[in-house]
Amino acid sequence: MEKKRIYFYFLLTASTLAVICFATFFYIRQLNRTISDNITNSVSEIAEHDRQAIQSYIEHCWADLSDIAERFRRDGCQTIREVQERMNLETATSEFTHIYLIAEDGTVYTDQYDTGVPGGATDRYPDFLSFFREDQERIVMRTDDIPGNDPSRRAAMLYGIRLSDCTVEGKAMSAFIGITDLSSIQDKMVIDSFYKNGEYRGHSALIDTSGNYIVNINKKVYLNERNNLYEQLRESEHSELTNEELCQKLKNQE
Repeated sequence: MEKKRIYFYFLLTASTLAVICFATFFYIRQLNRTISDNITNSVSEIAEHDRQAIQSYIEHCWADLSDIAERFRRDGCQTIREVQERMNLETATSEFTHIYLIAEDGTVYTDQYDTGVPGGATDRYPDFLSFFREDQERIVMRTDDIPGNDPSRRAAMLYGIRLSDCTVEGKAMSAFIGITDLSSIQDKMVIDSFYKNGEYRGHSALIDTSGNYIVNINKKVYLNERNNLYEQLRESEHSELTNEELCQKLKNQE
């Protein structure tokens, strides 16, 4: 009888421990899943906030360029000198650090009263019109992505719009280009996130479809220095995605 009682209590204890272990395992698994879902949702919310803020700012810059072009037409600027004087004034009163007017033949007229021809002797200006595809009316890009860009220049953002029915001194003008500091994009993003114990445990970055960082995780503007996500993944030993899988996700806007 005593052995049966001991055996009964042994089975009861073992069964209780098994139930507790199972419940604990199930609870931990559910807790981890909940935490993972919460983090994923938080990341998605931050990313969507950044996307909307950046898109709104880009639209704002394009609208500013359109407004500048309209003011030129309304005020009847007749000469290149008058246009350059107005561009110089606009840079002083807008977010653009530089404004360029691009002629149909690619000639560049600047807010600093300079005139340049792509591929000319000075070769200081790229062929801005080549950045527009046939069906593109507006463009945005980082300036160190421009072929032949002076490596001593600080990285910035370039915005452009096509012009129609715009002539100055009988010369057809095809585009307006505006340049802003890269910080204008950085300031719209929630760069650091998940603050805990005095440290940020998460970082946001803006990356183009080629894998180049437009804004890097340290929120610093490096002088002609490139960081590329594809290169980082290629060198990583623990990446869960191949470059091909990541590229497809970017194309799918995931």
